[in-house]
Amino acid sequence: MDRFIGFKKAVEEYALHFLDEMRIKTDLNNSDDLERKLHGLLSKSEKPTAIFCLDDDLALRVIAVLHKLRLSVPDDVSIIAPGDTLDYRSIHVPQITTMRINTSYMGELAGQLIMKRIQHKSEEIKVLKVKEQLVERKSCRTI
Repeated sequence: MDRFIGFKKAVEEYALHFLDEMRIKTDLNNSDDLERKLHGLLSKSEKPTAIFCLDDDLALRVIAVLHKLRLSVPDDVSIIAPGDTLDYRSIHVPQITTMRINTSYMGELAGQLIMKRIQHKSEEIKVLKVKEQLVERKSCRTI
């Protein structure tokens, strides 16, 4: 949810405009729904050239549907997703361009906050912003 809110804020800050018809919301356990919605989106006269997925697991599912629809990544559609949680050393995992989140740093900070609470040094609730690093792989077409 935090990632979605951050994404929404960035879209608003940079005044990017996305038509609602260009957004897909789907049940992750319903691949037929994802396929139907992607097919509808990619059948439009002005079809997208790129898809942003909320995480790389969803991107993996989208790539599978695109292949089923006989579309190539990145030649027909580019894919990018934050997360970088898949094992990209595996030959069975498509090389998705992702945004790597520094989870080690987040864990370190969480540990420090827990220790302060254990020591009864209560603090206000904090908002943590951790920058992500682009990891370029092979799912975005070069323009």
